[in-house]
Amino acid sequence: MASLLGPNHSFASNWLWIAGGAKLYLRQSAEAVVRLQQSIELNRNTPITHFLLACALAHLGRLNEAQLAIQAGLGIAPHFNMRRWSAAPYSDHPSYMERRAWVAEGLRKARLSPQLGRAQALAVRSGKDREPRCLNQEARRMSARRAGGWRRQCSR
Repeated sequence: MASLLGPNHSFASNWLWIAGGAKLYLRQSAEAVVRLQQSIELNRNTPITHFLLACALAHLGRLNEAQLAIQAGLGIAPHFNMRRWSAAPYSDHPSYMERRAWVAEGLRKARLSPQLGRAQALAVRSGKDREPRCLNQEARRMSARRAGGWRRQCSR
């Protein structure tokens, strides 16, 4: 679907990371890496793409690259950790939960932190960890123009 949209379509990177995530959940890590890397080339500001790429790379045994992908994802979403991953399943279906556990295993192999560090936890409690909802407002504005004028207001 992403190839039909073209590389300049505002949702192409979303389609690619969703397709990469689907390949990952089907345990087709090599194909997932290709799609996730294409998504990152189009939009580097989606943290889940980096985390899924790290998982796929870890399952392929490419641990150095996986750790770099984890660091890239944490650069965008510094509070993401295994506890947050485990707290947000979309379903309780046994097949989904089994595949989700396999993804979690890949994230652990890539050395995603199990929980917030002390400094991060203090920042969360003090409210200093707040990030704007739109990580890259200029990119959103450009996407809105391409999509025919749809605009989203960003706030803290």
